[in-house]
Amino acid sequence: MEAARDYVNTDIPNHQVIGGFLSPVGDAYEKAGLESSKNRGKMVSEAVLSSPWISVSTWEMDQDLWTPTKRVIEHIRMTVSEELRCKGAPITDPRCMLVCGGDLLWGFSDSEVWVDDDLQAILTDGVLVMPRDGTDIDQVVGMKRLERYRDAIFVLPYDCPNAVSSTLVRRLIGERKSIRYLVPDRVREYIEANGLYSNSSD
Repeated sequence: MEAARDYVNTDIPNHQVIGGFLSPVGDAYEKAGLESSKNRGKMVSEAVLSSPWISVSTWEMDQDLWTPTKRVIEHIRMTVSEELRCKGAPITDPRCMLVCGGDLLWGFSDSEVWVDDDLQAILTDGVLVMPRDGTDIDQVVGMKRLERYRDAIFVLPYDCPNAVSSTLVRRLIGERKSIRYLVPDRVREYIEANGLYSNSSD
């Protein structure tokens, strides 16, 4: 998120980041091994506790049904717009950009999961993509389905390669190995206090 903010503030003309949101997916997503939204929401909140600009949106995880990314972005944009209007800010129609890894962008090739209308709505404001080890970012961005959105896809500089992922953290916990310095201390302490992922194999 910090790399995304730096990129927007320095490399996209006439743009300034006013805030960032992390949105944990709801329990209805039903992914194998997914921890409860209550625990994930708490961990994410602990992770950004010291951030002056990143907040946690609980709207998505509070929904009874799985919520498409398009609707989450629309909700966040509406919430921020309303707050700006209440404050009398000169800008009341903010651009709401998705920040993701190259692996998620690769998923955009699946038209059954990412339907055309949703894809267009998401990419209208733009996507900030962090390269991930194992994903050919040039191949991903060059996908035919993303061709017309090329100017709305911003690949972040890979200045500080980082292979830490939730999959890695879960695997290390399952193997009874340390995750200290891989996640914020408050997150690690919450995981340990609640015995999360102790039986994880991925």
